[in-house]
Amino acid sequence: MALGGLASSILQPPIGFWLPVVQTGLAWTASATILIELRVAGATRDVRLPWSILAAAVAVPGSSFLVAGLATDPGLVPALLQLAGPLIAAVGLILMVRTSSRRADWAAVVDALIVTAGIGLVFWLLQIEPALDEPGATRPEQFFPLAFAVVDLMLFASTVLLLRTTGPKAGLGTRIMTAAFGLFLLADWVPTVAEFLPVIDDAWVARLAAALPLAGISLLGWAARYPREAAGPVADADGVSVPQFGGLGVAVLIAPVTLFVQATNPPVSDGKAIAVSSAIIWSLVLVRVMQLLQRSQRATRQVRELSLRDPLTGVANRRAWTERLNAALESARRTGKPLTVGILDLDHFKLYNDLHGHPAGDLLLKEASAAWSEQLRETDTLARYGGEEFTVLLPGVSPGEAAQILDRLRQVTPDRATFSAGLAAWTGSETADELVSRADAALYRAKQSGRNRVCGASPA
Repeated sequence: MALGGLASSILQPPIGFWLPVVQTGLAWTASATILIELRVAGATRDVRLPWSILAAAVAVPGSSFLVAGLATDPGLVPALLQLAGPLIAAVGLILMVRTSSRRADWAAVVDALIVTAGIGLVFWLLQIEPALDEPGATRPEQFFPLAFAVVDLMLFASTVLLLRTTGPKAGLGTRIMTAAFGLFLLADWVPTVAEFLPVIDDAWVARLAAALPLAGISLLGWAARYPREAAGPVADADGVSVPQFGGLGVAVLIAPVTLFVQATNPPVSDGKAIAVSSAIIWSLVLVRVMQLLQRSQRATRQVRELSLRDPLTGVANRRAWTERLNAALESARRTGKPLTVGILDLDHFKLYNDLHGHPAGDLLLKEASAAWSEQLRETDTLARYGGEEFTVLLPGVSPGEAAQILDRLRQVTPDRATFSAGLAAWTGSETADELVSRADAALYRAKQSGRNRVCGASPA
């Protein structure tokens, strides 16, 4: 059907009642093919919905061929049907990207808008402005070129968004679909390009304008063979590949290059349009830079948080412990409030590992640290000091109160495990290392005294 439609459009003049029948039949066949392929592929509802909209985007403008060719007075109906096609397709593409990405991919949206703003200047200069400035043109004659240009820009932006979210390693379905929409857009530009190439015969312009949409319809029916592949983005949300970066660069340069060309052949006839396009593009570029800065700041915060957390238990690691202990000592020095440090060591942990295996030992460490954390205040710090040894920072707590807190921790230790602990209160003059050393000595006495107990440190 596709080959017949293409041949009839190219080899014969685009007239006669049989040509609209072939064109409309091809559009309806492609639309039905898409729906059948979705059912055969067992596509889910999220995949079926945007593809069904694309099937309607094929069938609706395809009907315009039949109306224009067979109706005695078609009026504006064929033009409206042709206008509805790319509009429906743009909605389907946006829904496809949205349902597949499952989130608002604002980086991709901004990139697509940057490219569209650059290409929009070309649309204005070559299609919209000439139609608006044509002398003696009626309102409908001005409306439809403007409407087709706007709708084509929407379809272009949606296609760029699809490519941006799928990335440089887009699957076959995405590449076929992109080629289909490229042919749709190219068909609308054939008459415009032909004005700059007078050597092309008008009959061939009409043939190409009729054949290109049929080729796009055929490709879209083929792309539906890979519904999930075309709908599934694989690109990094914020990352930009080299081809995508090149496309952004070209879009950004369209306005200044246009201004340069017009300035070399004064006067500059489209200064306002160039200025508006430049303002929109560079505003979007600033938004994109802000997105990248925010992403960089988030990544920096995440790296710092990860560098201060123990990867197994999720509590603070030794580096974070050192920072918080020094900060707590400085605060206690200024306020004069008490500060107590404890060191906990799970009893017979090596034997537990030997009996139950290292995975069970890791699980015990995670569950124990989680249970202990629930018993502590937000101002307290539980850190993994090394192996099965943990430290506890208790600002504003006396040694007696700290002993009661650690007794609560012993009671919630999972899997009937126990720990020994040593406590040391800061004297007001000793260093962090001296304070921890006294707590460690108290821990050693707790182990020597039979384990499963809390011992206080000797005076400094």
